[in-house]
Amino acid sequence: MKKRLRKKKRIGEFTQYGFRLYGSFQPNVFDAINDVDAALDQMIAVAESLGLCVGGGVNQIGFDFVVVRADDKSCSELDQCRIEGGFESLISIQSVACGPLRDVNNPPFEDLIGAYPLCC
Repeated sequence: MKKRLRKKKRIGEFTQYGFRLYGSFQPNVFDAINDVDAALDQMIAVAESLGLCVGGGVNQIGFDFVVVRADDKSCSELDQCRIEGGFESLISIQSVACGPLRDVNNPPFEDLIGAYPLCC
């Protein structure tokens, strides 16, 4: 395959790696949906301060995100450690864990189904 097509499809040397970040909140922390929104705002602020973008879901039990770099480069193990440490410092979070680095543009979705529980 030509270099131009590999770049367009983000494969080969143009693969972008990200990871899954998931965890749970402290029990009985949230009394209202506004509290969940405030916690989500704090988590987004932590990610943005590290130059990372998160996407996924949050409920009153836990969260499940896919994390990528904001500059279209691949994430590293250092990025995993930094965001995990940043999330652990938030008072509302009970546990947080990172999945392995994986291709975010061409993922094999079938191996993600049921791989990690939403609430750890």
